[in-house]
Amino acid sequence: MNVTSADDVCKPYKPPPAKCDFLHVSCNWWVTNGKLFHHVITTTPLHASEKISLADIVTLDTCISLEPTESESAEPCMLDIRVKNHQKIARIAVVSEANVLEFFKQSGEYETTIFADFIDEFRNNSVYLAETAIQPPSTEASIKFTRTRNKGTTMWIYGVRLVLTDPPKDTKTDIFNYDVIQTFLSNVNGEKTRRGADMAKKMLECFNVEEITINEQCCQRSLETLTLDSLTNAFVCKNGILKTDNEKESSSHADDSKKLDVDVKMYIDNKFHDMEKRLMQRMDEMEVTTNQKLDAILRKLETIAYLK
Repeated sequence: MNVTSADDVCKPYKPPPAKCDFLHVSCNWWVTNGKLFHHVITTTPLHASEKISLADIVTLDTCISLEPTESESAEPCMLDIRVKNHQKIARIAVVSEANVLEFFKQSGEYETTIFADFIDEFRNNSVYLAETAIQPPSTEASIKFTRTRNKGTTMWIYGVRLVLTDPPKDTKTDIFNYDVIQTFLSNVNGEKTRRGADMAKKMLECFNVEEITINEQCCQRSLETLTLDSLTNAFVCKNGILKTDNEKESSSHADDSKKLDVDVKMYIDNKFHDMEKRLMQRMDEMEVTTNQKLDAILRKLETIAYLK
């Protein structure tokens, strides 16, 4: 009779950063019970009940067992969480074997250290509950399991509960602040440039970056088109503003118009520089995502070939 040990069924491994719809979860330790990092996390909206019970945090599906990797043997376990759907983490509740935890937020900024409450102990496994608020709410959070009572190398995380803010009603943002442009143009030359300000606003609305469809094939073409159109529309705006000047304008008004032309051109140039930078960043992100998908496909093909 062949006997299969537990190690043969589930060997320690480090899964890739977990992605589930709107969460990105990663960790510097190995998973030893066949789960993925995001299995440990559940979420609830901010307007729900303020009291979080153990039953809300812990289920059979949320329990994961972790061990340090060889390269991270001296480092505490660090669980990194990122929310990708424009919601933010307002509170975190953690049930684990750790009795001291450190919490971090956006870009690794330190938030607080929590001495967890002892809940129970079973078969030499301790259960502690730690809870903290994240102020202000953040799209990123990290949990460092600084100290445990367990003398072994394995640590259990029984569940992590995230309390999330409501998603914004309108996540679309404009690259241009039209109110600032309107105020600037009006202050330069009073009511005489109101028509020019309206023309400039209409022109800039054409270049709202959120309206551009981002993909690998059209990013470069869109950028080139925007650059050409910007020159044409800049001259249209300039001519429209200059036409508002009448024969009664003094030499001081003419100087103001020249200064206005320079300021508007600088503003447009700066915004297009920002647009180009954002487009290049998105192209780089898309390339990374594509490479990750291709790597995953290759790994699956290698697994299938090995099984055959």
